[in-house]
Amino acid sequence: MATNTTPGMKPNLTWKEKISRAWSDTTNGSNALIRILGVLAALATFVAGLLSMINFFNMVTNPLSYVLGVFFMIFGIVLTFIELFPGSKLSKVIFSQAKFLSHLLGRGSFYLYLGLLFTCGGVQSGFTSIISFVVGLYLIAVALVFGVWGFTHRKEVSMTEPLNGATNV
Repeated sequence: MATNTTPGMKPNLTWKEKISRAWSDTTNGSNALIRILGVLAALATFVAGLLSMINFFNMVTNPLSYVLGVFFMIFGIVLTFIELFPGSKLSKVIFSQAKFLSHLLGRGSFYLYLGLLFTCGGVQSGFTSIISFVVGLYLIAVALVFGVWGFTHRKEVSMTEPLNGATNV
């Protein structure tokens, strides 16, 4: 590594090293397949949200679809970022504020929530409703994979260990 370090200072990392550190996986039990499924689910969420906003007339007749479209786009951007770069500073901030996203079970639950919104929301009409339904089914499938994988590969927590560094008095 070509890092320049001075005692007491942060190392000067190259762009390639920064990307490598950001790409490093911090989700317990994750593997390449899980990461790919997650990235595709996050991108599909963003694209479906974007497509739901194309019909301007729909904004006047059904404003809820636009509000959901904005939420889907925001969720898609956030999920894409944390799936692609779980080791980045922004992902760590997101994980600290939404702790459930840092675990596969929690992220799977969130994908299930989004999938149910897409499939059962019923706010779309025409071609975008078909896309929303298909994306919703994919998100539900990803949620099941994340849930099963996260449950079977979770770290066992000892009942005798104190949580969060607490000490027994």
